[in-house]
Amino acid sequence: TFMQLNRDWFKTQLADACDLFPDLLDKKTVLRGFEQYLQQPQTGEFVWWRIMCVARWAQVFHVKG
Repeated sequence: TFMQLNRDWFKTQLADACDLFPDLLDKKTVLRGFEQYLQQPQTGEFVWWRIMCVARWAQVFHVKG
């Protein structure tokens, strides 16, 4: 899948998101969950995109976690 082919980029984005919101997102848990997802991807799983989007939104609008 697209995420499997671009695993490192996604992991970087997810780790950065966790750094922005450490009280909400545990980096180890998020990255472990992402790796598990990559082993058996399922359609309709949007949590990874949502995490990255909220981080980008926070950067654009200068929101602190």
